Amino acid sequence: MKFQQTYIFSVVALTAVALFSSSCDGGVDYTPAEEPTGIQAYFPATVSSRIDLSEADTVFTIPVMRRDAEGAVTIPLDVSGDTERFSVPESLSFADGETETELTVGYNPDSFAYDEYYELTIAIPEEYATPYGISSYTFTAGIPSAWISLGTALYTDDFITTFYGVDIYPYEVEIQENAASPGLFRLVYPYGEAYPYNEAYDDGTADWDLTRTYYMEINATDPDGVFIPQQQTGMDWGYGNIEVWSEASREMELGATLEDVKAVGLTGTYAEGIITFPPNTLLVSMPLYADGFFTANTGGAFRVELP
Repeated sequence: MKFQQTYIFSVVALTAVALFSSSCDGGVDYTPAEEPTGIQAYFPATVSSRIDLSEADTVFTIPVMRRDAEGAVTIPLDVSGDTERFSVPESLSFADGETETELTVGYNPDSFAYDEYYELTIAIPEEYATPYGISSYTFTAGIPSAWISLGTALYTDDFITTFYGVDIYPYEVEIQENAASPGLFRLVYPYGEAYPYNEAYDDGTADWDLTRTYYMEINATDPDGVFIPQQQTGMDWGYGNIEVWSEASREMELGATLEDVKAVGLTGTYAEGIITFPPNTLLVSMPLYADGFFTANTGGAFRVELP
């Protein structure tokens, strides 16, 4: 990472006291825990707490593991939550020698509203589970609105300048619009590989998260009341995943209405294909740098020019 701090820690050495037999009484007897036996089924730690479904499908799968691969077995399942919207089998099966299988969950896409997520919990009964794995898996699943690519926008950042003082100049980023909400835009990973100051390294790491795609959502459904919800950028220059949002969004989270924040000049505007914000109305934070947030767009340079 580009920016690091060196910390000096004082370490207090702790001396382990050996148990011995002498004239002293009160020795401690240690009884090791019993080794788990049986099927020991579990959900892998990689399962997501949120699942995006497709309106073109009717099923999705969830991986399930077991430690003991011997024999073909069937495991009952306990299911709770929105059981009317999701169809979950009463049990799942492992073939002989199989340590991983998939649980198929059905759904009717017509019963889902865009961007509405519904909760479901699937649990493995205790006698089939393991204390060393996830036996109860709770998640939400829903169908996100379709996003349509509009092409390449010209984006001028004035968030990162708050901390690092990098030069301000526009660069190209893909922009998408929500099919269900015209005027709701998102830039596709503007602080990933596209960001001019980011670097990738020989050890396979980079200044941005390589495991997923991050978006910067901008709500311009009201052209005179544009705001940016709080969201992670996926970029980390040594102080955690940098977050960005707008003062208008923060005030609305605290109870203000859109009309309230428009009246005091905290919102941006969307006119003639260009999104801008007044100076000092954007916010940025680095979670490992300091608590709270800092004012951004101090020069009023933030700008998104749609194609």
